[in-house]
Amino acid sequence: MYWVEGLKSKRDFTEYLDGELIGEDRIIEGISFDTRTIKPNELFIPLEGANFSGKNFVNDALDKDAIILNDENSSNSIVVDDIYTALIKLCQKHIDSLDVKLILVTGSYGKTTIKEMIKHASGENCHSSLDNQNNEYGIPYTILSCPKDVDFLVVECGARKIGDFDILSKILISDALILSDIAPVHLETFENMKNIESTKLALKRTLKDSGIFIDGRAIEAANYKEKNLKLVSLLLNGLNIPIEKSLESFQPTNGRGKVIEFMGGKIIDHTYNASPNTLKETVAEYDSKNTILVLGDMAELGPNELNQHIEILDYFNDFKIWVTGPIYKEAKNLCKTKSVNFFEGEDDFPKEELKLALQTNNNLYFKGSRSSKMERFIKMIIND
Repeated sequence: MYWVEGLKSKRDFTEYLDGELIGEDRIIEGISFDTRTIKPNELFIPLEGANFSGKNFVNDALDKDAIILNDENSSNSIVVDDIYTALIKLCQKHIDSLDVKLILVTGSYGKTTIKEMIKHASGENCHSSLDNQNNEYGIPYTILSCPKDVDFLVVECGARKIGDFDILSKILISDALILSDIAPVHLETFENMKNIESTKLALKRTLKDSGIFIDGRAIEAANYKEKNLKLVSLLLNGLNIPIEKSLESFQPTNGRGKVIEFMGGKIIDHTYNASPNTLKETVAEYDSKNTILVLGDMAELGPNELNQHIEILDYFNDFKIWVTGPIYKEAKNLCKTKSVNFFEGEDDFPKEELKLALQTNNNLYFKGSRSSKMERFIKMIIND
């Protein structure tokens, strides 16, 4: 359920948003972004995306007796200058009325794990983003679904292009911001590291004067697990968050470092996404003597992607490596490392060889971008 604490009627919403009320005043019983599930007297917010337009569903919402945000032709609407700006203003109203502490988590990688660690430690006293609900619309979904009975709200903030946080940074007011790190990801849209950094750091403008900024770039750690532990500990101590479960008992979820003990060895599941930095960070704790890397192509690295794949293979020259994907296929023939093997897909996936490695107490480390779908190869081993 999406809602805004403190606003009850069309007139309340209109006055708060400095909008124009069209039609009679009515009670607003919630907010909806989906006409398939919308109920009478809910406010329909027609969002716009690259492959969809909420405006196409306005009539469906009206047929179900909903109120429309920003439809001048409707007899039951609230008209504002900009829908997304109004949406973020409603988010801040909800935060203010609930009196929760807002914690933002951003960075080029590690956001979801850090968010899950905070949620794990703080338990039921915390509301947080679902799954990877971290884009321009996932952020307000998280905020507007926050219930009354929590003190902390953790919002994961992902950006894919320059300016993604500009409106957020002008309206939201946060108590803490964690920046995991800055790395060369999504370079096809960001173009360079400077643009990535300025986009992420725009969220610093949301911080209260008493707000806490935790910069992961300044944290020294042996590996990513130790680093995340330090980042989250700093936050918990800085905001005096009561701890329900120890951070040491936290277990990563599927695709984000989950360790699966199987056939005498371990499968390390980092299949959710990949970049050169995350590969180096997450492999660091494993020994090349008993760990085999199974890697899929890394996407959105920009025009230098082939060289970055070559550099990764040479960086891990001590490991036995299996790779798949067109970029790694070319990189294999150009790198200096000799212990690299290639497979095309499921038909020639070296399942039996890797199962034998597990039986002799080895680790199998899987990682690749979403387009590589590396989790399917783990399933082929486990479900055989």
